[in-house]
Amino acid sequence: MRSILTFGVIFPLVLLGDSLPLIKSVRFVGGSPNVFVGTQVGRPYDTAVIHDDVKRLWRTGRYHDIRVEADPGADGTRITFDLVAAHPRELHKILIAPNVGSMQIKLPEGSPIDQMSARAIARQAEEKLRAGGFSGARVSYEIQPYAGNKVDLVLHPEMGDRLKIESVRFAGDLGLTPDALVRALLQTRVRRLRHPAYSADAVDSDIARLRSLYITNGYYDARVHLDNVDIRKRALITIHIRSGERSTPTPAETGICRSLLAERRAAEKKGILDFNPKLHVPDLSVSVDRGRPYRVGRIEFAGLHHFTDASVRRNLVLDEAEPMDEHLLRKSLARLNRAGIFETVGAEDAHMTTNEQTGVADITINLVERKRGAWNLSGPVGPASFAGPLEGSISSRLLWGFTASVSVIAFSHPLLPALSILPKAGLLPMAAVTRPYSPGEGWKSGLVIAPQLGWRAMGLAYGTTQIQQRILPLLAGDSGLVPDLPVTVVGPGQEGLMICEAPRPRMHALRTAASFALRLLGR
Repeated sequence: MRSILTFGVIFPLVLLGDSLPLIKSVRFVGGSPNVFVGTQVGRPYDTAVIHDDVKRLWRTGRYHDIRVEADPGADGTRITFDLVAAHPRELHKILIAPNVGSMQIKLPEGSPIDQMSARAIARQAEEKLRAGGFSGARVSYEIQPYAGNKVDLVLHPEMGDRLKIESVRFAGDLGLTPDALVRALLQTRVRRLRHPAYSADAVDSDIARLRSLYITNGYYDARVHLDNVDIRKRALITIHIRSGERSTPTPAETGICRSLLAERRAAEKKGILDFNPKLHVPDLSVSVDRGRPYRVGRIEFAGLHHFTDASVRRNLVLDEAEPMDEHLLRKSLARLNRAGIFETVGAEDAHMTTNEQTGVADITINLVERKRGAWNLSGPVGPASFAGPLEGSISSRLLWGFTASVSVIAFSHPLLPALSILPKAGLLPMAAVTRPYSPGEGWKSGLVIAPQLGWRAMGLAYGTTQIQQRILPLLAGDSGLVPDLPVTVVGPGQEGLMICEAPRPRMHALRTAASFALRLLGR
């Protein structure tokens, strides 16, 4: 006799037949649950276990109906979970109450939202707060109806007190100078006017960087560990180090990192995503485990509402059917950020799905459009004498990337009159229509239409924008586009990790000065 168990908002569990001793098979209809279920083949048939499984499935928020069928047979009972998926609701926006400026969670409007994804977003918000020094932070959430199938996700943070770092001290046999150790700290370094937030993850990350520093300098047996954290009004951190003997030559002296970074770049051009180098000590031989190459399948954008796919795609330098070059993907994201029409896009916003059999990688880029309207109050960057204006404006985004704005601008007397194309003093009300520069649009962007300025000023503003936006990326080079390379260090009875940091571009100081001067030109 077949038994049918139906579960709704309340979980009634009614067995319509005799219990059978063993489970012959377990089948899911309507999708894979992706959660652990206790109902397993070969185990005794137990309605209490099935009841727990249904509650576990229900808590995921992915189903609005669950039906379980038990089909007895001579060789055991066949269990079928019939899962009816809930229609996912669409996200309108994420609200934070009370508002916390340091906690920004991005998710494209229209993204599917359910209890499980809402819970994951709340946990992500907690991690951000704890990384910012709020070690006891908790974030609860609720899903509120907005209109139709759209909902707002409201996050309620409870932050507690924020803990900052007072100092980081080093004890033991250092081997390296304290200044070199301090420079290696990325998240816990204390400066004169900056006390970073304390978090256990930040300390662990910087201890790993210190271990990498010792390996890079030939201290393969170095031991670096957290000795003590004295928490008063601020955290006093003590790191204990035993450097051990220094070997020569060292990875830093032999240029191993420079060679591996170049080798990884060559692999990226071929579409190789997995590049795992190993350094064997003390002979300093290197081996690299490489994965298979991939080609780009489909590139899709999530979160587009007021911009076309084609207009956004023109900013990419990575094309479909080409080798899956991660460097070009990072460069494409940087160009999207330069366009200024979306919230900042990071590597975590580009999701890649690979198929090892076909060698195809599909990419989905999550985009959050900036608000249509905004107000702004800005002042000069640097001395006001360098023609920097004071400006208050209200703007609204139009079609095709244009923005309409109404501004009031106050100008000072410049020391360099050649840099100023506008009045030297007084207030200037101005209505303007602009199309900000977009790498994908090139000469068709960077436009300013403001009759109050006159055609010469508008032409000079357009030319200045084009010069700036085309030369600044050349001066920056690959800065920010090359991630650090982790290298596994293997020796007799030990294993560690060395971080090869991306080198600065050639003539870094000169490039920085030229970039500053070029930005000043547009003020």
